[in-house]
Amino acid sequence: RLGSTNNTFNNSGTFRKLGPATATIFSVGIAQAGTMRVEGGTLTLAQNTFGLSFAPSSTTTILAGANLVISEPRLSGVMTGTNAGGISLTTPSQTVDFTIAMSGNPVLWTAGSWNASGNTLTIAPAATLEVSGASTRTLGSISIVNNGVMVENTGGFTTTYSTVNMTNNGTHELLGQSLTRAGSSSNTYTNNGTLRSTGTASINNIPLTSNGLIQVPSGSLT
Repeated sequence: RLGSTNNTFNNSGTFRKLGPATATIFSVGIAQAGTMRVEGGTLTLAQNTFGLSFAPSSTTTILAGANLVISEPRLSGVMTGTNAGGISLTTPSQTVDFTIAMSGNPVLWTAGSWNASGNTLTIAPAATLEVSGASTRTLGSISIVNNGVMVENTGGFTTTYSTVNMTNNGTHELLGQSLTRAGSSSNTYTNNGTLRSTGTASINNIPLTSNGLIQVPSGSLT
């Protein structure tokens, strides 16, 4: 973007990132309705406050050794496709209704807080969202519907829930993670799938209704 101008990039064809270098789209609204392929190097979609939307009919493909980095976007729609490389989400602070439906390697949430302003994050059955990196995270004003796998793996740092409705229909795995309430916020957690702890994990001040399996093969869950 030049200065304060508003720009859009509407892709209904094929957009390809080639070569070993890093390419960046900075502060340009992106409507992804076609095919996005990262075949080499890294494609960074950076500080995209004008929005990054994925049409349900769109496909995103990351080849082995390639990377897609989505930094500070206003995410919406359905990100579907295959990930043989890497996808990183950093500071998805203005998320609208958004579905992760990528098969293959996990989609990594590597930094920042996630505020959906009352909207819903859905993890599709074949997809994995992994909360990674060494920092405390905050989920705010969001409904999470996990039909796939959600892994919390930040080396014992806390995930703070602030007005969160969590519904786990798949597998939610805590690797030494603490889930805790922010202030006096109201939260709910309904487990219809498998809630698993393989480290020293805890869920604090979050009402839990379990209709499924609570599994602690190692470590502890408080």
